[in-house]
Amino acid sequence: MLFQILISGFVFGSCYSIVSVGMTTLYQATTVLNFSHGECVMLGAFIFYTLQILYGVSYPLAIVLTLMAALLIGTLMERSVFRRIMFAPHVNIVLATNGFLYFYRGLARLIWKSEPRFPASLIDVQPISLWGAVITSQDIAVLISVFILAAFFIWIFLFTETGLKMRAAAQSLRGAALVGINTNKFFSSIWATSLGAGAVAGILLGPIYSVHPEMGESIILRAFAAMTLGGFGNIGGAAIGGILMGIVENVVGYYFWSPLKEIVAYIVIVGVLIFKPTGILGAKKF
Repeated sequence: MLFQILISGFVFGSCYSIVSVGMTTLYQATTVLNFSHGECVMLGAFIFYTLQILYGVSYPLAIVLTLMAALLIGTLMERSVFRRIMFAPHVNIVLATNGFLYFYRGLARLIWKSEPRFPASLIDVQPISLWGAVITSQDIAVLISVFILAAFFIWIFLFTETGLKMRAAAQSLRGAALVGINTNKFFSSIWATSLGAGAVAGILLGPIYSVHPEMGESIILRAFAAMTLGGFGNIGGAAIGGILMGIVENVVGYYFWSPLKEIVAYIVIVGVLIFKPTGILGAKKF
């Protein structure tokens, strides 16, 4: 039973990792903490559900169209609002992300109502039994996806010119512009990429988490806790922190009291800030 709990926690934690990596990518490049990222995950899940279940679009095409929609939403968010307040006080940017949070949640309630929906699994194969634990096809898809995404983002930050530009822009936006970086185009691409990662998380979370307008609220809390636990602004730390969050939640919920799962994220955030504010990977940043 313990192995099953750990596997389930690892799968849920991997989903949190994808969300956390998307948030961290944006924060690392722009110092913007997007509090509406959970709702962007929710929108991705709903768009995918609508294409796949309601309109009968094939799975691969539904994934591609969902990602394209997420990239477009991210670009529009940056160009319509955040480009205009790029040099405004940070509190203005935080309020703007909260505005998108309530806008997207209200839009989802208006279009899709409040009933939970369950999209089909990404791959359809027989569950695997391993040491008494059952691993489903969706679990496998989640584990593969989080590994690929985390490796992809870490590679970009560490080994590409784009990653160098991200680090330069995060340190000094004006300085990056002075040395020839097209900050407008750069930030549009970062917002689009961040929401693309959120859409991937929505596609993966839908079949195991259910899709409903409030799903972003719990997801963003856990992703934020994962960022804090792993080391704020550290992509590798965000991935590791998400997995640890999922495992700790499952263990606490099974062995102690299931309602405690809902406050694990708060306990983790407070505990890390008190005992190790830099997170488990210290001050190092990717």
